[in-house]
Amino acid sequence: MAMRAAKLDAYRSLTEQIHGIRIQGETTIGEAVLTSDKLAAALNGIIIGARTVKIEPTSDDTYQIHLEVSETHINRLVKAYRRGLI
Repeated sequence: MAMRAAKLDAYRSLTEQIHGIRIQGETTIGEAVLTSDKLAAALNGIIIGARTVKIEPTSDDTYQIHLEVSETHINRLVKAYRRGLI
């Protein structure tokens, strides 16, 4: 399960790098006093063609996973983004 969790986290990180992350913040001030401060992050993207390069145990129940996406795939994503398809 630890290896699966590490792989999902690696995919999340890769998705952030490729597609970006949306940050939304809201601050409310009433009578010159901070009354509410909210921050949210959202991530949405599809990763196709990623390859697991290396799986390293970092402790008894923790792993670090390295993923790789080909430059060709990244170029396709950039072209699709520029055409407004993503």
